[in-house]
Amino acid sequence: MTSRLIVLERDGHWAAALRQELDRSAVGISETRSWDETWQLVAKSLSALVAAELWAEKPDRMLAAIARVERRHPQAAIIVLADRRLADYRDLLLEAGALHFITSPRRLHEIRRILERRAERFGGNTITENPLEKIRSDLPWNEQGVGDLELGTGDASSSSAAD
Repeated sequence: MTSRLIVLERDGHWAAALRQELDRSAVGISETRSWDETWQLVAKSLSALVAAELWAEKPDRMLAAIARVERRHPQAAIIVLADRRLADYRDLLLEAGALHFITSPRRLHEIRRILERRAERFGGNTITENPLEKIRSDLPWNEQGVGDLELGTGDASSSSAAD
């Protein structure tokens, strides 16, 4: 699997359409039902791609989410998925920083192109493990079976080196 897409929506219809549109061997789709769940996944990623449904009763949540991504996760991006009745929000949300705005499941092929470009830009996997875990897994002694060593997090004063 080379790419991961986080889909935030209420009922799963966008994710189902995306699974039909995208190659399952190349793209993994994680579904969430709240911004809290979404932020947990984004926190594990340096370059998360989030496809989030715009809710008519809470358009301000989308604006806040776009601002949060720009501040806290500058390599991450949000694609807005919206009902056609909400198309009037397109310019506002794109101006605010949304990467793309889609109002039809027939246009989901556009997400495939975005995923391909992001995979090239960010080295293939748009969702990564915890950065500390990634560093640990790349250390040479992991190949020698010493990967279970605990890397201390205490300060020098708590070390037993003074003995």
